[in-house]
Amino acid sequence: MTTSKGKSGFDIRHYVQSVLPLQYGHAEPQIASFMELIANALDASRIDLYPSLRDAGASKIEIIIDGGEGILEVIDYGIGMDKDQLVKYHDFIASTKKTGKEIGFAGQGAKLALNFCSRVVTETWSKSYKGYSEWQLEGDEAPWEITDDRVLQLDHRGTKVSLYLDSESKSFYTEELIREILTEHYLPLLDPVLLKVYTGETSVLEDKRSTLRIYKSIYDKGVSFPFGW
Repeated sequence: MTTSKGKSGFDIRHYVQSVLPLQYGHAEPQIASFMELIANALDASRIDLYPSLRDAGASKIEIIIDGGEGILEVIDYGIGMDKDQLVKYHDFIASTKKTGKEIGFAGQGAKLALNFCSRVVTETWSKSYKGYSEWQLEGDEAPWEITDDRVLQLDHRGTKVSLYLDSESKSFYTEELIREILTEHYLPLLDPVLLKVYTGETSVLEDKRSTLRIYKSIYDKGVSFPFGW
């Protein structure tokens, strides 16, 4: 088990509090962060980008809210990251994304979360690597530490991001709010008719064809979200 450390080289506090949120219009940083965490989880589960996931069953994304402790967790069963990708995940300049193909920006959800979290913990498990990182704002910088060959709680291939919310945001996330965000931004993945098409239970409906052209080739067995969807 080895560890490596790093930190930003410029005024990260100003960047995450003033510059980064501008990319999301009037969205609160907590909402923008959650949207990016879901986008990253969906990207990590795409069979068109990662054919090896084709036999893994329905893409699954878990969302766990612990209001008492003030923790939000987003867990996917996707491709996971290797060591180089995990390091770049903490870089405010580098990106591990495939330009024009993926819907999220690597690490963006975690970067936004530095605004309202005491720390952010990321665990990842890929074909070639297993490790986790801890990240927080300290002064004007954002130091991080990566531990190789170990995860804390993740027991399968994929990635888990845990946000340890500060006192002001401890009760921000609720099941109702999560439902609203997912419905507003990811409705095609939640439509019960479309989910039956994904799984082959029914044929493609003409009025759904344009949506399916996008999603059917990406999540061929559907996407499983929590809260009864």
